[in-house]
Amino acid sequence: MKKKKEKEKEKKKKKKKKKKKKKKKKEKEKKKKKKKKEKEEKELADMFQSVSCRWNAQTCAIATGEKTR
Repeated sequence: MKKKKEKEKEKKKKKKKKKKKKKKKKEKEKKKKKKKKEKEEKELADMFQSVSCRWNAQTCAIATGEKTR
């Protein structure tokens, strides 16, 4: 009887541990995806800014705090 209860306890522990590990892995992947998305958005924004700066150098310089010639 005692052994059976102990085995069940161990089983539950293992199951809980497995669940926790899975959750951690999922969170890690979520963070990775979020970081990748932010990086892509930043690159896009930088690209857009550089293009718009070429067209409108005066206002871009004011926005970025650079001095114009």
